[in-house]
Amino acid sequence: KEKEHGKQASNLPPPRSGKTKSFTLAEVLITLAVIGVIAAITVPILITNHKKEETVTKVKKFYSSMNQAIKMSEVKNGPVQTWDLPPDNYYSYALALTFFKKYFADYLNVIGYDYFDQYVKAYDSYRKYNVVYFADGSAMLFDFSGGMDINFFPDAGKIEKTNLNPCRERFTFSFYKTTTPEKDKYSFIPYSFGWNGTREALKTHSVYGCRKNSNCTYCTRLLQYDSWQIKEDYPW
Repeated sequence: KEKEHGKQASNLPPPRSGKTKSFTLAEVLITLAVIGVIAAITVPILITNHKKEETVTKVKKFYSSMNQAIKMSEVKNGPVQTWDLPPDNYYSYALALTFFKKYFADYLNVIGYDYFDQYVKAYDSYRKYNVVYFADGSAMLFDFSGGMDINFFPDAGKIEKTNLNPCRERFTFSFYKTTTPEKDKYSFIPYSFGWNGTREALKTHSVYGCRKNSNCTYCTRLLQYDSWQIKEDYPW
């Protein structure tokens, strides 16, 4: 029995010494380095994706808010085609602001106004644009030429930046007569003057194409065409 007991005892694990295996300093440093590399790769991607979502959300919200404002204003001021439009004049910025305040301002979350002087080489002169600031930190800049040409800035602070990226910081809309058979019908839409209806043209148009090293005027229309999504070929 004693031999059998001794045999059983020999099969038992050795008693614990009270010490546990720990990582060496080198192993800890290597682990931290790997985590740092992964973070350096993934964090910028996450930030960029969040910025894209935030931008598209604001652009889409502005588009919806302006069209809702038109519908509500028509209840008070009559059909849009009967509104008192400012003269077709780039320099009538004061009249354009009066027009905006009368027909739009009461139906938008406006917190302030300003104007912006810009030298336009094509006209060899300065043009004044109205600036409207909204409560969510965005702003719109517009003048009047047969309708309102509107530049929307998700970040109002970008309006006067010289290093502006127009494909991701400025989005162009228009309020003007449509080309439909309906006489004197006005609409608020992403800028699409001269567009032939194809996605390719939104990317490659010689003047307005949504691509790098262009004025990106068609980019808003491209976002709408792509169901308000930034596709892989979008020039972000």
